[in-house]
Amino acid sequence: MDFPKLREIAAIPTEHQGRKMLLLQDPEQISEAVVMIPLELLPLIRFFDGQHSFRDIQAEIMRSTGELIDSELISKVAEELDQHLLLDSERFQQHLREIYERWNASPLRPAFHAGTAYPADPEELRRILDGYYTPPDGPGPIDPARAGSGLKGILAPHIDVKSNGPCYAHAYKALAQGTDADLFLIFGTGHAVAQQPLVLSEKDYETPLGLAKTDRDLVQQVWRSVRNRSLCDDLPHRKEHSIEFQVIFLQHALAGRRDFRIVPILTGSFSLFAQTNESPADDPGFRDWIEALRSALAGRKAAFIVGGDLAHLGPRYGDQEQYTQIREPEIRQDDEEMLQPLQSGDGESFFQKIALIQDRRRICGLPAIYAALALFQPAKGELLKWSCWYDPSTGSAVSFAAMAFR
Repeated sequence: MDFPKLREIAAIPTEHQGRKMLLLQDPEQISEAVVMIPLELLPLIRFFDGQHSFRDIQAEIMRSTGELIDSELISKVAEELDQHLLLDSERFQQHLREIYERWNASPLRPAFHAGTAYPADPEELRRILDGYYTPPDGPGPIDPARAGSGLKGILAPHIDVKSNGPCYAHAYKALAQGTDADLFLIFGTGHAVAQQPLVLSEKDYETPLGLAKTDRDLVQQVWRSVRNRSLCDDLPHRKEHSIEFQVIFLQHALAGRRDFRIVPILTGSFSLFAQTNESPADDPGFRDWIEALRSALAGRKAAFIVGGDLAHLGPRYGDQEQYTQIREPEIRQDDEEMLQPLQSGDGESFFQKIALIQDRRRICGLPAIYAALALFQPAKGELLKWSCWYDPSTGSAVSFAAMAFR
């Protein structure tokens, strides 16, 4: 490991015992470690690019700061990061090969977050999900006598279920009472997806409430239609929560009402589109996926589910200023103005509003919302509930909403 190379990891500023630190973690969750290093080591690890040896790093630091860093310190930092699989090294590549072998050997996507983000016990999970429908925060219980057919899809959050379940419930009550679809395309924010526009999986989703079966024939048909087959790697589904959370709410909402299939779809980042103000609709790769899905859905009774949050604000997400609960009216007003185009089903204007400010508010649900509306047009949206979560320790906030599209 003479030329250490840092993987694409997240670095989150924090404080520990009065000292400024960086939390390093893997957004792909191939490594589960969270490594804390002093902020003053940031200039050092910036040279962990695979192009600089330990000696080169010493020279670069000396040139920029006038300080001579001991090569043993550089080696120690590199070794610690490698132990935690945060370097692109032989250790990491071997670990990745083993993950792929296990993942590809199973037809199931296990419930990765059961027992942590929500109960692993089925009865306890049902009881908690029932409670999310209780007024005044919840929408009231689902009426089994009501079963409409005009709903095309919903927007639900993917934020922590335990403290924000009622917002999910508003969306899933609308779904249970508003559509007779037996196929649900679940679009989730792919937090570990960078380049691919969409990432489908043919694996069945296993949860404490049973098996949500994926329409494998449809997924394979889409894969055959996509020209760039290298983009059909579904490993990002392994630990992603944005679809898993939707599956448990869908299973609960439709329990005993009908059989259904799902198509799990993670969406990649739109940051480049938003920063350059270039529409995803003009991107050949994105169009390729949407056209393949549209063709595969012909004649099917389908609806969409989007698992996507809205704004991410405050120091935790890179802002200098804090966003505490006192700023909720401002946050809500900004969100409602942003969501206004969705009331007429105008996904393009929704994108343009966000791109106009280069996604400064970090709308992580943008790609999933845009993709769903591109596929299910026309679909006019109705805002059912808006909420915001606050992190008082950093003065940060995440907003989210429930919407129904008809």
